[in-house]
Amino acid sequence: MLGPLALGLADEGVELVGVCGDDAPVRTFADWPMDVIRFFMRRWFRPARAISRLAEDLRERGVQLLHALDAEAGQTTALLAAELDCQHVVSSYSLGDGRLIGRMGVSPAMILAAGRTVQDDLIKSHCIPSDRVTVV
Repeated sequence: MLGPLALGLADEGVELVGVCGDDAPVRTFADWPMDVIRFFMRRWFRPARAISRLAEDLRERGVQLLHALDAEAGQTTALLAAELDCQHVVSSYSLGDGRLIGRMGVSPAMILAAGRTVQDDLIKSHCIPSDRVTVV
């Protein structure tokens, strides 16, 4: 799903920056028109410092919108969005993602649900107003 999205945004002149864990295979992003920042954060040790460093790098690149590719990445994305004072979007592929999204502390601007069943589950979880959940 990310490949066509990245290509479409690039065709519209949008500059993309991907952020991935330091253990993600480089080939994952090789075919997409984007810079990639590899990021390591120990969740149990001073995450605010790591988030601040990453936010500074993204701020220097002029990032204006963040997209968490799944609900598990949503918490880090929400922290980054707060640090950058920008909006964020979360993709959701699984039933039960509403619990993770509801614990973020900052509601995403939009949730992109992988199907009608996922959308209905997100709406029932009350993690975000129903008009901000759409199926892709």
